[in-house]
Amino acid sequence: MLNSFKNKILKKISLNLKQIRKEIDHIDKKLLDLFQKRMNYSRKVANYKKGHNQAVFDKNRECKIINKIKERSLPKYKNSAVLFFSHLMDISRYFQYDDMQNYSEQTKSIIKKANENYDLPKDPKVGYFGIEGSYCNKAALKYFPDREIKSYKQFSEVFDAVNDGKVDFGVLPIRNSTAGSVNMVYSLLNKNDLYINDIITLKISHCIATNKNNKAGIKEVISHYQVLDQCSNYISNHKYKPTLFNSSADAALFVSKNNKQVAAICSKETAVKYGLEIIDENIQNNKENYTRFIVISKNLYLSKKQNVISIIVTIPNSTGSLNKLLTNFSVRNVNIIKIESQPIGDRDFNVIFYLDFYGNINDKSSINLINSISFEAENLKFLGCYKEDNNE
Repeated sequence: MLNSFKNKILKKISLNLKQIRKEIDHIDKKLLDLFQKRMNYSRKVANYKKGHNQAVFDKNRECKIINKIKERSLPKYKNSAVLFFSHLMDISRYFQYDDMQNYSEQTKSIIKKANENYDLPKDPKVGYFGIEGSYCNKAALKYFPDREIKSYKQFSEVFDAVNDGKVDFGVLPIRNSTAGSVNMVYSLLNKNDLYINDIITLKISHCIATNKNNKAGIKEVISHYQVLDQCSNYISNHKYKPTLFNSSADAALFVSKNNKQVAAICSKETAVKYGLEIIDENIQNNKENYTRFIVISKNLYLSKKQNVISIIVTIPNSTGSLNKLLTNFSVRNVNIIKIESQPIGDRDFNVIFYLDFYGNINDKSSINLINSISFEAENLKFLGCYKEDNNE
């Protein structure tokens, strides 16, 4: 008797749920029809604005719409309703940017650069960060075998050498799979008008090595800060004091000339090169440890095979700014490979975003995406276009 009653209740609830879902489906159909109708009218607005030389973004108009939404919404749905209609207007603008083909000055500059069509130098001169035996040296030799390569001790010196025409290409580390981005290189990319033309990926394996004449126990390890981060677990477990050095190869060279209780963390090849005794190998936190290096130059060398674009975008520190930026990519179904933020350091706490996403700067769809971002952001800087490298 009790089970029969329970089954009747469950059946009634099930029927009610089916009816509710049926109503939701009916509403969704209406919403879709209205959404498409709104987008069609939005594109008509774009044609009008184009004919009357008007800007796509009308801040006063959008503020009025949002204020009306706030007035009409139930209190518990007010913020959600604002978000919903803000998204609608964002999507409308992106269609209008594409339809009007009204390129910003930044976009025009990128298109002009992309159309310059430089020929690759037949015998390029190459500069890299670090010294002989460093990981960057290895990356440069991998990409430019049998070429003249020159070492520089500072990241900024590589940029200066490319800017001054002393070298055609510069090779620098940009990101490690364990320790993250090399922020100084990103900062220099933002300050200089140079372009990323390619990426080199190396699998990184660290060892700890010391002077063969050093009989005492090791108390201190030295290396580049990224290397120390990548080996932080090993350093902590052995209670070593970590000390920053310009590069892992510089650290190995220093240790080879000193008999102190200090060891270098570097590659096995570097340790052998500088005559060090290897204490332990594969000491990085993650055995699948990779570093990416960029190839920069004053010129932009483009090909159809390139499938990644890098940009820097500055957006205000205000509600919805990041959401508006990301909607650009979502509405165009473009995958963002990497997004990373850094504070500008101004009084308004504005933020710079470094983005890598799939695209080719010669494709109209990629240009349209960049163009819409350039109108919405406070500043946009194009860093380069290159082929994604997933190889060791």
